[in-house]
Amino acid sequence: MLRDSTLKVSSIDQGISFIKTRMRHKKVFLILDDVSHFSQLQNLVPSPHCFGPGSRILITTRDKCMLTAYQVDEVYEVKLLDYDQALELFSLNAFKRNGPPATYLELAQCAVCYAQGLPLALIVLGSHLFGRSREEWEARLDSCKGEDPRREKISVLKISYDGLGADLKGYFLDIACFFKGQLVDHVRAILEACYALKSVISIAQFQEKALMKVDRAESPFGFGKVSKDRIWMHDLIEEMGKDIVYQESLGEPGERSRIWSKDEVNHILTDNTGTNKVIGINDIRRSSAISLNPKSFSEMKNLRYILMGEYRKRECVSR
Repeated sequence: MLRDSTLKVSSIDQGISFIKTRMRHKKVFLILDDVSHFSQLQNLVPSPHCFGPGSRILITTRDKCMLTAYQVDEVYEVKLLDYDQALELFSLNAFKRNGPPATYLELAQCAVCYAQGLPLALIVLGSHLFGRSREEWEARLDSCKGEDPRREKISVLKISYDGLGADLKGYFLDIACFFKGQLVDHVRAILEACYALKSVISIAQFQEKALMKVDRAESPFGFGKVSKDRIWMHDLIEEMGKDIVYQESLGEPGERSRIWSKDEVNHILTDNTGTNKVIGINDIRRSSAISLNPKSFSEMKNLRYILMGEYRKRECVSR
């Protein structure tokens, strides 16, 4: 945008300064997708007038309060699908046609009710039920009953997870907790060392069940750059996977299979609370406060890997 190939940004503060001083006369159309922290808005749009007249900024987020606090001009709430739209989307995935056959109409209506108009839930649930018998439909849908609205959505998504084998479940949880957005080749090398399954087959199965997909991202800098395949997972699917791990132990993170939160990593390594249930730990170099010693790992006898360092310099220590 600035037509300056020598431009270097070495810190967030310097980046904010560049935006304020060098972009204020530029008319831009800026899309900030999936904003999850207020600091992201503060850093990328540091003031109301940091871009030139006529600029437009679109922000997508699941946190409406963030938009209110940032005093955006307009807030548009994306509507859930109405019944007819939801039934059609579900049918396209469950029956590969625009509507359900008469023999499955009642079950399809029940599934649409559980999904509450959420497109992702309709796609995941429909993909999972495709080609299954009425008995399997009834059993899967019965498992969703009696939940509060948020838990019900998680339960609908979890149906597809519950149908996976043991190794595939572990593979999926690793991706949800650690590897979303990373290069497929890097993830494949790590997980194939930890599981008997081939990652090509596993990733294909996840894609068939609409649990994840592979995106090819082109480099934005210059020509001749090779595109890279990255693992993409919807936020709700990621949340579902992390919720499954969180439910393993509500109070003590050292009793869970995977630790990804910086505070929880600090806790188990500083207080030596890790157990033999821990199989993976995320980036331990994000905090200089950790003082490692042999006791930090002495009880984690099933630890398979520790992810360390920034993304571009990520390493995996595998046991």
